[in-house]
Amino acid sequence: MTEKILNFTLEIIYLLTGERFPLLKSGDHMTITVPPCDSLKPERHNMQKILEVTKKMMELLTGEVSGAGNSGTLSSNRQGMCLDGDCIIVC
Repeated sequence: MTEKILNFTLEIIYLLTGERFPLLKSGDHMTITVPPCDSLKPERHNMQKILEVTKKMMELLTGEVSGAGNSGTLSSNRQGMCLDGDCIIVC
């Protein structure tokens, strides 16, 4: 489960920064530098993908899975992105 969460996290970082991060073996270390928040302007498609990946992470952590055909409500605005009322703040 931990590996899946880390992979989802790396996918979100990629969507925010546009940079791919290599998968590392256990014990390897990596420094991730992220540009200032002002320069991070994810495209609308990326914002929706971030919500979908975040939803998968929440389902994995809580053990809950959405019913078939029930994908939830996605919405976004300049301040954040929301999935069924749960919001992610975007700079």
